[in-house]
Amino acid sequence: LTAMVTLTLAASAAAAKRPSVKRSVIAGALYGLALASKTSGLPLVLGIVLAHLWGPLTPGLPAKERSRQLRDAFKLLGIAAAATLAAFFIAMPWAFLDFTKFVANQTAQRDILVTGSPTGVPFVRQYWDTTPWFHLKNIAVFYLGLPIGPLALLSALLGLVGGLWGAWQAWTLPAAKPSRRLAPDSPAARWHLAFAPLLLLAWVLPYFAIVGFSFA
Repeated sequence: LTAMVTLTLAASAAAAKRPSVKRSVIAGALYGLALASKTSGLPLVLGIVLAHLWGPLTPGLPAKERSRQLRDAFKLLGIAAAATLAAFFIAMPWAFLDFTKFVANQTAQRDILVTGSPTGVPFVRQYWDTTPWFHLKNIAVFYLGLPIGPLALLSALLGLVGGLWGAWQAWTLPAAKPSRRLAPDSPAARWHLAFAPLLLLAWVLPYFAIVGFSFA
């Protein structure tokens, strides 16, 4: 899953930088392979959507140009979705052949390997009947250790705040004058600078929320 997540995010960034059918197909196909490797990769869809809509939402775009770019973006998103289904079908055909059993097996695996069910494996028993995100304490104190653990969590929080602040500043400051090159301190420039951290957070935060809630 880690490899597929990295490749999907990289392909999404490429699709945001230079939108094209080819890049959308690659991003969608990699997402399908990520889902086939592990269904917890589902939140990756937010990164793909963000990548396709980031350009059309750039501050300062004329209304007609924004509408045109949005139409193109939704077309490319449809193409990416088709590529996702095709790749997922090729890599995990039995999910289509018996979807009910596929979901049941996913639930059973979650109980065995994630929630700490007494019927599961011993090393996850620590999470059974505990508060959601209880494992943050383990990450900070035992896995990464002090002081690296708390610093890592603080860095993630600062990255979130910085990305959101950059996007907010881009929307609220006056639009830049049209030019062939973006002024370094223009809203459009700040908007694109905010893309990278928000793309990562579009994956990290939903995944953290979903998996953290499962460890309980």
